[in-house]
Amino acid sequence: MGPISTLAPMREVGTVFGGFDRSLFLKEPNGKNRIISSIVIATGLILATLQH
Repeated sequence: MGPISTLAPMREVGTVFGGFDRSLFLKEPNGKNRIISSIVIATGLILATLQH
């Protein structure tokens, strides 16, 4: 249990790793877009965490 503002971004880490996995290991189409999107999500997670 913890504050929702800290726990909610941590939940999105699976999305970031999933995007990397699908594009790098499974060679799915739109890999470049997935990697860019994952970087944007990771940046948002870091910024949200640093605010507290």
